Amino acid sequence: MSTIQQTNAWEVEHLERETKKAILLNQQEKVIELFRKTEQIFTAGSDYTKSLIANKFIFPISMILEINYSWGKSYLDLFPEGLKKEYCRQIGASGI
Repeated sequence: MSTIQQTNAWEVEHLERETKKAILLNQQEKVIELFRKTEQIFTAGSDYTKSLIANKFIFPISMILEINYSWGKSYLDLFPEGLKKEYCRQIGASGI
């Protein structure tokens, strides 16, 4: 694995931890900013980066928000367009 890919993995994991923390602390503006930053990486990234974001960011974040759907839906609605499409693709692939 190259250094660039390792850096991307670390960065995505960091974004995921920060987003979870902001969600649990109900810091909506910070969540929007973190979603925006992740969206920029997602749209400009390689297939590897997109897969990494799908598996290490979107999936764990959506799991938390779906478990607590009564308040989680408002955060799911904040996903930018690219992340929302990937989230919908994951739901469609699950057969739900």
